[in-house]
Amino acid sequence: MTGPDLKDVTTRKDRAWLVNFILNPKETIDSGDPYAQELFKEARGVIMPRVPALDKALAESLLDLIEKESRLEQSNFPGLQVSDRPVTTEEIAQGRNVFRGATPPGNGGPSCINCHHVSGLSFPGGGRIGPDLTKVFERLGGRQSLASWLMAPATPTMGRVFRDRPLTQDDIVPLAAFLEDTARNRAEEPAAAQQTGLLFVAILGGLLSATLLAGMLKRFQRQY
Repeated sequence: MTGPDLKDVTTRKDRAWLVNFILNPKETIDSGDPYAQELFKEARGVIMPRVPALDKALAESLLDLIEKESRLEQSNFPGLQVSDRPVTTEEIAQGRNVFRGATPPGNGGPSCINCHHVSGLSFPGGGRIGPDLTKVFERLGGRQSLASWLMAPATPTMGRVFRDRPLTQDDIVPLAAFLEDTARNRAEEPAAAQQTGLLFVAILGGLLSATLLAGMLKRFQRQY
């Protein structure tokens, strides 16, 4: 998760501090508060956004809810559950299909390949639009963090794209398996292999252009 688990959070800090942090997270971090600085570091530099409509009374109500949920054996808000068992070849294959669009995401959102690329794909993705995801498993710090990020992307662009069409757990689990396998086993593939798809596209484009040009010449000859 980007942020900390909130179970029993009211036992870790007093209510006044928590209310102030909920209302002014960046201000609390910028003040040099040690605990806020620790949270900031653990979240890899991501700052919780300030919610304009949130006031002290609502913050207190949120803390009441968190205390109530913390006492339950199973919370109503457990978040995404990701197993730490070894991924299977079937999950990796499913994730590859979701990434390249052979299996459309469950809520009808765009496929990853529209904006991203990873090593090992025979056809290039849109790596010039978004970053290469070959080592994203390592960059985000493992399976749980990667899956949680996919559940609620933190970047403005992906946040807007997936706001109304979020990835489902059936998309996220195999995607995480595929990206984990890519980072572990395919990250060092030679650059030449990654260029094969680009060469194919260039050749195909040239053939299409030649075909169109030949057609135009034939029409020109018939007319004149």
